[in-house]
Amino acid sequence: MPFLNSVRTGLRRIVLAIAHFAFGLTTLAWVAIILAIVAALAFSRPYFNYGTETDYIFLFAPEAERALSGGPLKIQYHPPLYAVALAPLFAGFGDWFRGGLFLSVLSSGVTAWISFELFKRFVDRLAALAACLAVLFSGVLLSFSAQATSDVFFLMLYQGAILAALIAIERRSVVLWAITGALIGLCLLTRSNALTLCVLMAAPLLLDGPLVRRLRFVPIVAAGVAAPMLVWAIIATVTGSPFMPAGTVDNLAMTFFGEGDRLSRESIMKLEGRFSSVFDVFLYDPITVIKTYLVNLFALPARLLGLIAFPLSAFIVPGLVLLMLRARRELLLYILIVTLTQVALVNLKTFEIRFYLFLVPLLAVAVLECWRQIYILADDLLKRELVVVAGALCAAWAGAMSLSYARYDTTRNDAETRQVLAADIPFETNAVLIGRKRQVAYHLGVDFAHFLEAPTLGQLEAAAADLAAYGPVYFHYGSSERSVWTDLSAITDSRSAPDWLTPVADVPGEWTIYRVTVEPSSDPELILPSDALSERARGFNVYLNDPAP
Repeated sequence: MPFLNSVRTGLRRIVLAIAHFAFGLTTLAWVAIILAIVAALAFSRPYFNYGTETDYIFLFAPEAERALSGGPLKIQYHPPLYAVALAPLFAGFGDWFRGGLFLSVLSSGVTAWISFELFKRFVDRLAALAACLAVLFSGVLLSFSAQATSDVFFLMLYQGAILAALIAIERRSVVLWAITGALIGLCLLTRSNALTLCVLMAAPLLLDGPLVRRLRFVPIVAAGVAAPMLVWAIIATVTGSPFMPAGTVDNLAMTFFGEGDRLSRESIMKLEGRFSSVFDVFLYDPITVIKTYLVNLFALPARLLGLIAFPLSAFIVPGLVLLMLRARRELLLYILIVTLTQVALVNLKTFEIRFYLFLVPLLAVAVLECWRQIYILADDLLKRELVVVAGALCAAWAGAMSLSYARYDTTRNDAETRQVLAADIPFETNAVLIGRKRQVAYHLGVDFAHFLEAPTLGQLEAAAADLAAYGPVYFHYGSSERSVWTDLSAITDSRSAPDWLTPVADVPGEWTIYRVTVEPSSDPELILPSDALSERARGFNVYLNDPAP
């Protein structure tokens, strides 16, 4: 009998090992499918869109250029890591657009795998698979996975730091605690709102055993955090770059005291230099700060439902309640604390749904938990089969909605860019295009000038006279310019434009490219930066009516 029991135990272990192996292969297959879908969505796009990719082309690509040249970085609004990661990709692809897309696609696949490993540890394998597939049921995450932005790159590092902490708790490894710290440090070098991950430095306290033995791992995590920060501090000192972005204060001030949409460059530039520190912002008008924060916080739950596509989004709230009731492990409670702390911090910024992508895997698991409980409550096989079929149909519908949204969101400005390029305007080699979005100028291969504040016709004429001292000047008046630069609405119809604006190509009522024919200024106030003049092939940014000295 002991022999038979040993045989049964051995066979059971073999069967479980095969089942786990098969489940692992299934997960890898799903990750491959996710990568294929995201890559197809990303690389079928020929042009930058006018959304978050504006930050990429205005801020990150120029920073990566500076990193390639070995010069100082500006580090105006974002820490340096994402731009530094882009630099070798440009060398490989020879194109900022495809290099940025590749990094986002790769990050989405790694994030899917990390999400699986993360939820496998404190829920179960089925929940882990739901977390892995979350990208397919979130139009927002799918869209940003197929765009050249820093969002999914940061999400990969953020989830990776949490996973490393969980594995370190399991294995009690000094090396893994150091890796956890290093990932936290890399997150801090990617986005300032990674500050909440410093809570993970207390993760060793979740270990069993005497407090003294647990505390000895805390300085190891801290050393891991310090390592990448120290490396960057040395590089910053050598290159003359700032250590961290000063514009974080302006971003914060824009949330509470900005005008307009409290998101655009126009909005943030009006506050630039007004506050010198975070404390200045909070103490300037504490009542407004508290009121704005609470209003945004109470509006947050309804806004976050958009992270998962309908109809699955209808099951998020009951799923979260069920998940929290089911989970009694202190580990899950700790992760929830980290997550809620991150929500509280990000709420200091004007709401953009992309800042909450870290919630998508958790919300997908909550939806699964709701369906799981419905399945358990079904009292016979037929009803359970109906639950499975209904769940599959909801998932298919949500997947279709997600893909449709992502396709629309990533390509909604393609028509205008395609039409402008098809016009085949014969720009001179030293021409500069004034506009609000650099994307069109990038694809046209011409230099670009941008107003920091909405211009009047008089300001446009004066700026063009300054630019004309350096070469021919053109003006793009398209969908983005019409929506914000309302003082120029008179030239929506090119027939109403003044004589010094000569239309060279247009789609009536949608966009116009004007040739600005003004006398060049004999003493231009605008001084073009020397590095821009020496790198015209890459296209530079000139900021008009810049308040900075």
